[in-house]
Amino acid sequence: MSDFLAGIDCQIWPRLQGAATAPPVLRDLFERDPERFTHCSAQAAGLLLDYSRQRLDSMLLQAFSTLAEQLDLRARTQAMFSGAPINQTEGRAVLHTALRRPASAGPLIVEGTDLQPLILAERKHMLDFADAIRGGTIRSSKDLPFNLVINIGIGGSDLGPAMAVHPRGAASRICLQRGWLRARRSARAG
Repeated sequence: MSDFLAGIDCQIWPRLQGAATAPPVLRDLFERDPERFTHCSAQAAGLLLDYSRQRLDSMLLQAFSTLAEQLDLRARTQAMFSGAPINQTEGRAVLHTALRRPASAGPLIVEGTDLQPLILAERKHMLDFADAIRGGTIRSSKDLPFNLVINIGIGGSDLGPAMAVHPRGAASRICLQRGWLRARRSARAG
């Protein structure tokens, strides 16, 4: 992955840039295709992806597909999941996906070391810690059970926990309040 190609370096980029200056009108897209939802949605693993209300037409979707091909996105994705050193600045693997690997995924070799046992141990450690907080065996400095969990997120790092808690009400089922502190352009608590 030493040959890094950015999106703006791809041949298709000017077409995408032009489309961004004059995106299609959503109402027009639905008028042209009354079955837009059927054509612009997909289901997998019990999830529905509905992109019918995005201002995309078939030509723009094809342009994005071409961009993915020109960037060799499949190979880049595989390199990320396999632990290849794709971080160009630091010359190392980006292990964003490591803790999400299935236990049955097999070895993850990075710089000659299999990280899978470490990943599984860390996942167990996190689950044990969360169970101890919820069960009251880990307590505050005043020996009180915790009743509030605050997630501190910078950039998009709070999105995963927020999506995991809000749709399913997981925090309310475990009798803990939750809060979100997000630092983006301006810090805000919410």
